[in-house]
Amino acid sequence: MRSIIYILVAGILCIGCNSRPASKPITSVKTAPEKPVESIVTKPKITEEAEEVVENFTALQFNVALGISPQRPRWVLFKNGTYIIFPEGYTNEQIKDKAIEMVSGFSNQNLSVRKSSLAKGWIASTTDGIYTYVSKEDLEMGIVEDATVKVQALKNIQADKAEGRVIHINSKKN
Repeated sequence: MRSIIYILVAGILCIGCNSRPASKPITSVKTAPEKPVESIVTKPKITEEAEEVVENFTALQFNVALGISPQRPRWVLFKNGTYIIFPEGYTNEQIKDKAIEMVSGFSNQNLSVRKSSLAKGWIASTTDGIYTYVSKEDLEMGIVEDATVKVQALKNIQADKAEGRVIHINSKKN
């Protein structure tokens, strides 16, 4: 009963808000004569240099590190999750150059896929020693098949091949 009264009162108030006094009918509206419109284009002033956006690859780096044996501490990680593991005896610059060379020479190869035991994702690898990490976030929800992971892994490797952006070089800590 109380809600019906509230609805009736609200309706009456809304009707009263939209009503106009009857003594002042609208007859016509006067407008100013039309003037030609001039277009003024101004260039924005740049007061500060644009700051470069710093991307955070900490989660990617962490998940890739979880999938690599601690006995293999030399590896190079690319922006989209592709990584290559190297033996000891090379400088960081040498393994970076070799990693870029290997990824740029990649052609669509057969990939083997395994679920990462520690990270939340999969590791796909080629016979040439190119690996890529595929996270759960990269794939649709539900049951994930190896074929779906392989497609995403190929996309990751192709993106890293196109960009060639190394984000981390891991070396043995003394």
